[in-house]
Amino acid sequence: TNPRIVQSLNDDTIVSSGIAAFLADVGGRRQRVSVRYTHVFAKQADGRWLIVAEHNSIPPQPVSTGL
Repeated sequence: TNPRIVQSLNDDTIVSSGIAAFLADVGGRRQRVSVRYTHVFAKQADGRWLIVAEHNSIPPQPVSTGL
């Protein structure tokens, strides 16, 4: 499972972040892809929650220290 972190900034703003995985065609091959995501939700005047900011990126590869 990929844990999701949800942070309530105030009564009208929530930040959700984590890692999502899905299948995608990459270079003509179907493969599993992981992305880091952050979504900022804001409660609207009519009570709906909408994503007002979003970020997605490929997680960095582990760095070898060479030790």
